[in-house]
Amino acid sequence: MSQTAPGQSPLLSVALRDGTSFELWPDRVAAGAAAYPMVDVMWAGLVVDPAQPPLPNGMPAPAIGLRLRDGRMLAFTPADPANATRALDGIFAQRPDLRVGAPPSPAGGQQWASAPPPPYGYGYAPVRPPHPSGIPDSDRILAGLAHLCAFFGGLILSGVIWGVAHNSMPYAARQAKQAFFWQLVFTVLLLVLIVPAYIMFIFSIATAAAPYSGSPNPFPGLGFGLILAAWGIAGVLSIVHIVFAIIGSVQAFQGKPFHYPLFGRL
Repeated sequence: MSQTAPGQSPLLSVALRDGTSFELWPDRVAAGAAAYPMVDVMWAGLVVDPAQPPLPNGMPAPAIGLRLRDGRMLAFTPADPANATRALDGIFAQRPDLRVGAPPSPAGGQQWASAPPPPYGYGYAPVRPPHPSGIPDSDRILAGLAHLCAFFGGLILSGVIWGVAHNSMPYAARQAKQAFFWQLVFTVLLLVLIVPAYIMFIFSIATAAAPYSGSPNPFPGLGFGLILAAWGIAGVLSIVHIVFAIIGSVQAFQGKPFHYPLFGRL
């Protein structure tokens, strides 16, 4: 591991077990060819990398765990276990807000030379992503419920979920945002279809009931026909609305990326 001046090379470089390096820069972290902006790091701590064999002392290999804004959980396993806590110290120096709730590192990480007692520094424990997607259960559940608001709660509940998840649950927030605008567009389309049709229907009834008013309705069946057509189109739209909401909820509960048609940029 090396530590150098900013601007010339990484603030900190740690050799990883896979032969690449974990590098800390003032504005990002990098491993191999991948780089991740520091502003996108939502959590940092020690985790277990299940892909790596245990240490000679029987302890699981400690890894540098990062949770990104998009919900991904990353793990980088140093070749020297002591460098896991040192790397986290460097990350916390750049982002002090991530240190909240993290106890001090164990003697600068030197305890990794022998089996350390719990809690192994930064709350080290077999912390694995709660789901194969790497997205926490709370994010996935809220995201799925946002899509299911098509059946209950509608705009109000999906908007509430979007607001609640906005700062802390990026995956749930994006899915709730998609669901909110999908339901908003559906609601507006229904109003545009149904309200004019009902107005025409009521006008047709009124003119038919007053045949001697001097202005008879030249199309007495137009209002009734329009309302039938409007309800038919509304029925088709409702089916499309519900089908996509179900697909969205299933994808969200599985932690998969999903967007409604034409809403990919939201």
